[in-house]
Amino acid sequence: LAEELEWERQEIQRFREQEQLLVQKELEELQSMKQQILAQQEEERQAHLMMQKETYAQQQQQLEQIQKLQEQLRLQLEEQKFRQMYPDRDL
Repeated sequence: LAEELEWERQEIQRFREQEQLLVQKELEELQSMKQQILAQQEEERQAHLMMQKETYAQQQQQLEQIQKLQEQLRLQLEEQKFRQMYPDRDL
C-alpha cells in the first residue's frame, strides 16, 4: 500500500510538473504575442505620426503661399487706389 501511495504521489508530481511546463509555455507564447502586438502598434503610431508631420508641413507651405498671395493682393490694391487717386502720375 505504501508503495502504491508513493507511486501515485510521484504520478501526481509528474502531472503537476507537466502542467506547469504547459502553462509556462503558454505564458511565453502569450508574452511573445504581446510583444509583437506592441511592436506593431508602435510601428503604426510612428507611421501615423509621420503622416501627421507631412500633412502639417504641407499645410504650413500652403499657408505661406496664401500669405504671399495676400501680400501681393494688398500691394495691388494699394497701387490701384493710388492710381485712382492720382490718375496722371506714373509709378
